[in-house]
Amino acid sequence: MEEMIKIGLCDDEVYVHEVASKIIEKYQQKRKCSLEVVHFFSARELLESEEVQILLLDIDMPQMDGIEAAFQLREQGKECRIIILTSKRERFKDAFKIRAYRFVTKPIDLEELEEALDDARSALLGYGKVELKFEMITCKIFQYQIDYLQACGDYVKIYVGEKICESTRALCC
Repeated sequence: MEEMIKIGLCDDEVYVHEVASKIIEKYQQKRKCSLEVVHFFSARELLESEEVQILLLDIDMPQMDGIEAAFQLREQGKECRIIILTSKRERFKDAFKIRAYRFVTKPIDLEELEEALDDARSALLGYGKVELKFEMITCKIFQYQIDYLQACGDYVKIYVGEKICESTRALCC
């Protein structure tokens, strides 16, 4: 089974949350994937939250706009695929400064959002985490960090740079 992908939705309008949630629910059924939507109604809520893999982010919000929130997310070291969700087409250049992945205009078009989600999910390949042991300490790493694997009977050696880790668990989702 595919790993659950957390999608953050940060917008100050309840209506946008309702519309986007319905689209994402239909998308999940069509694509047979596992998605969890986490709702944020302000940039502050977003910044105080746990990490999400995909973020649907409005630009125009009170107190702190989406661009500033994204800058702060990046400063916190939180990496996610940001899909700007806004009616402010004139701010699209600002979206490049925060390494936005896509730009979806409001009112939300079903096909446009689905296409953006398809692209973002594809870009997440290798961003699943696996649990390993390194020097008897359990740690989690991204799949893309693995250089190669070596089967050793009932366990696997995982080569990550100069480190050799071990796992007796399945390394997929």
